[in-house]
Amino acid sequence: TAVFAGAGGECPGRKPYHTLLTATGQVYQQWQCRVMYRHWLKQRALDPKGACTEMTGFTRLVASAGARPDGIEDEVPSFFVHEYTNAELRQYNGYKVVNRPYSVVQLMAAPYWRERIPEEYVLIAETDHIFMQPIPNTAAPGAPSAYVFNYMGVNPAFEAIVHRHWRAGCGDSCTAPDYRTVQPIGPSPVLIHKPDLERVGAAWHKTAIALKLDPAADARLGWVIEMWGYA
Repeated sequence: TAVFAGAGGECPGRKPYHTLLTATGQVYQQWQCRVMYRHWLKQRALDPKGACTEMTGFTRLVASAGARPDGIEDEVPSFFVHEYTNAELRQYNGYKVVNRPYSVVQLMAAPYWRERIPEEYVLIAETDHIFMQPIPNTAAPGAPSAYVFNYMGVNPAFEAIVHRHWRAGCGDSCTAPDYRTVQPIGPSPVLIHKPDLERVGAAWHKTAIALKLDPAADARLGWVIEMWGYA
């Protein structure tokens, strides 16, 4: 993990965050990670806040076979977790994207989460993200910041799917959750307070799998089904 020291009391209101770059060890993604990390370093150095920058830590979270290193951990700060085997993925119709929530859940259960990520916030990013400017921390406890995806807007065709898979969205006073309240967001990019991610991480993983195994949901939601699992 890369952690940059900043001034403490000299930076009032500062909310440092740790960037988590979810990835695999594929050669293509290795190159994407190199580019992404290079731009993260560049924007961190250009941050007009200087030592008070909120971009303080970086970890490439890699899902790999047997959680084995892939060889570029000396170039990009990395932590390795298990990826699903091909046999396991067949249970999920070969949908490899479930490795993303699986990797985050494993990270949160590891000592690394507590010992090597001292920041109270994390920014979950993907390998094809490139920082073009320093990113301030706009999240707060109980109020994450996420990107709105226009292709995940309100759709009556999703109503039955939401009713089946988001019972928690109903509360105690209704018979079915309102599908219109599901936010059009995914798990990346998202800035989130660590306790908030700990509360939703397992549910994100479980719901993504449940949606993939639901033929109607799989047909309707397509390749972004893991994003719907988070939403």
